[in-house]
Amino acid sequence: MMNGSLPRRYARAVFSLAQEGGRLGEYVSCLEGLGKIFVESSIALETMAESSYSRADRLKILEEILKKVSIPLLLKNFLFLLVHKERFSLFPQICREFFSLRDEVEGVIRIQVYSPKTPTEEDLRSIETLLSTRLRKKIKASAVERPELIGGMMVRVGETLYDGSIKRDLERMKKAMLERSFN
Repeated sequence: MMNGSLPRRYARAVFSLAQEGGRLGEYVSCLEGLGKIFVESSIALETMAESSYSRADRLKILEEILKKVSIPLLLKNFLFLLVHKERFSLFPQICREFFSLRDEVEGVIRIQVYSPKTPTEEDLRSIETLLSTRLRKKIKASAVERPELIGGMMVRVGETLYDGSIKRDLERMKKAMLERSFN
């Protein structure tokens, strides 16, 4: 049950509340900020998810953290619910699902561009423009440095990987040469 369907259900519930209240942008900002607190600081997430701390202690810690940020009451109550249900460890997955729902509603496709050196912002914008034209969707590209690619790039769009790397070309050449040498 917790393989993805539970975080998706939680995300849909929060997303629906945000949309119904006309506060989607505010929820997005809050979840991005909370993501920095709980996802980037694994200690905070582990503390909130750790059942060796009493529930009351974890709720107090959460209350202290939330005093430092301004979030809607419904979102605050949702976080308390996750602690009560012993499901705070799902928070990163819930956030990912929430942002996926937002992208779906906004018609955005997120892609990853892999290259030996981090591409410039200008390169990423060019790739976004090219793919936006072809896919007729808004594209948001992020860069991932992969020195082992030698040159060229790979682009992941959803589950599809487009490989235009020199490493792949060299592997194809090697295979072709080996096949010819045995013929």
